[in-house]
Amino acid sequence: MKSGERHHLKTNEFAVRVARVTEVVATHRDRLVLGAIAIVVLIVAGIGYSWFRGRTSDQAGALLGAAMATYEAPIVPAPTVPGATQQVGTYPTQTARWRPSRRSSTPTPRPAQPSPRGITTPPR
Repeated sequence: MKSGERHHLKTNEFAVRVARVTEVVATHRDRLVLGAIAIVVLIVAGIGYSWFRGRTSDQAGALLGAAMATYEAPIVPAPTVPGATQQVGTYPTQTARWRPSRRSSTPTPRPAQPSPRGITTPPR
């Protein structure tokens, strides 16, 4: 066996690579820290966006479900017996079914009000 080959076998490649990585990290510490912070910020932003979209989608689904329940609610004539009340989930007329409920948990959005100059302003 040649001496060059023995010398090559005696060197620990793992230790040499660890030393190189340690040297690179020491010389470029600031850039590596900024890069790691940027990656963490991007991951947190992605998770926040995903959570927001899921929450918005869930709320939209709940509102659509309530609207569909109202749309499919039966129209039953008002009771004529004194003291009787309208059955829950039914409406006496078509107009009553489309009128917004005062007991609704979500407010009905108001349309924008035009200003004197014709510029539309958002509702207050």
